[in-house]
Amino acid sequence: MTISSATNKVSYSGNGSTTVFPYAFPITTDADLKVYIRVTATGAETLKTLSTHYTVSGAGGSSGGNVTFTSGNTPVSGQTIVVLRDIPATQSLDLVENDSFSAESLEDSLDRLTMITSDVEEELARTIKLSRTNTMTSTEFTTSAASRASKVLSFDSSGELAVSQELGEFQGNWAASTAYVLRDLIKDNSAGKNNIWICITAHTSSGSLPIDTNTDAAKWDLIVDATSATAAAAAAVVSAQLADDYAVKVDGAVTGSDYSSKAWSVGGTGVTTTGSRGSSKEWATTTGATVDTSEYSAKEYALGTTVAAGSAKDWAVLAEDSAVTGSSYSALHHAAKGAASASAASSSASTASTQATNSSNSATASASSATAGASSATAAASSATAAASSATAAASSASSISFTLDDVTALAIALG
Repeated sequence: MTISSATNKVSYSGNGSTTVFPYAFPITTDADLKVYIRVTATGAETLKTLSTHYTVSGAGGSSGGNVTFTSGNTPVSGQTIVVLRDIPATQSLDLVENDSFSAESLEDSLDRLTMITSDVEEELARTIKLSRTNTMTSTEFTTSAASRASKVLSFDSSGELAVSQELGEFQGNWAASTAYVLRDLIKDNSAGKNNIWICITAHTSSGSLPIDTNTDAAKWDLIVDATSATAAAAAAVVSAQLADDYAVKVDGAVTGSDYSSKAWSVGGTGVTTTGSRGSSKEWATTTGATVDTSEYSAKEYALGTTVAAGSAKDWAVLAEDSAVTGSSYSALHHAAKGAASASAASSSASTASTQATNSSNSATASASSATAGASSATAAASSATAAASSATAAASSASSISFTLDDVTALAIALG
């Protein structure tokens, strides 16, 4: 036969029902095929066994055949079926001297060699290798299995393969006069530093710490910037403390921009506040503060006792305060003052009655005493005049009573 394709692998996705999977490349025997099941999610691979898990048809032909899974071994969803030709690198043609030469036997051997070459090429394509223009002195390493266990494969300073402990080997605190090699890790333990550095150029150390100002600074690369991390952490602590202080510092001596939103919100006793620096709640609860008119809050108006001008409730509860006059009166204050006016009217009426009695007594005394007639007549006239004045005062008091009773009526309606 002729081999016109280098293809030697095919893959399918399982679905739990399909059992037959074709391959389109030649093989010489059933055993030339390897069948793998790969779990898509994890990448785990399992090599299946011929006759136990699957059977093969088409061996010896030029166009391939089928792989058929046996009962109970059907690939399921989430599995990948990989069919790979893998011919053993053996030579089975035995040519006998002076014997007849079979062209078919020779062709079969050449076909087998071609298939082996194709299989090797497929495997090489899956390996890590240097490009055609790249160079390396040796791709071999001689480190034993025990010595390279739990280590990593790396490249040394010359770009050659090497087996290393880790990506960087920690050498502890930096020290002068020490031979450091590529990828050595050291700690700069100078004050306020504690940074971790990796060696990028082999050298014997000199100078002193810190590394970033050391004479060999260019031979190190910073891996862990502990200095910046520590500073950032300290700044975060300070910021957190400031935020907390602003939030709860309601009893301290704070001014202007020192207030936080929470301090404004809950601030009260002990906070020095003037003008626009108070919050609504702080003004409301700072009932003992001395504030001017524009700084009043609703609640402070309601509860304040040292304010310069009254609110509706303040006027109501301070109605008897003599310092509140004129238009500052509240309804209750008017009512209270009305009661006082009524009392004054009653006193005026009593005075008028007394003066009238005195006038009558004077008249009797005038009639009884002839010798004092002229004087008594004069006194009687004066008493009559006083009586008339008292009557006028009584009438005025009555008018005042009428005004204040209206106020009392209004209060009664307001209070229900």
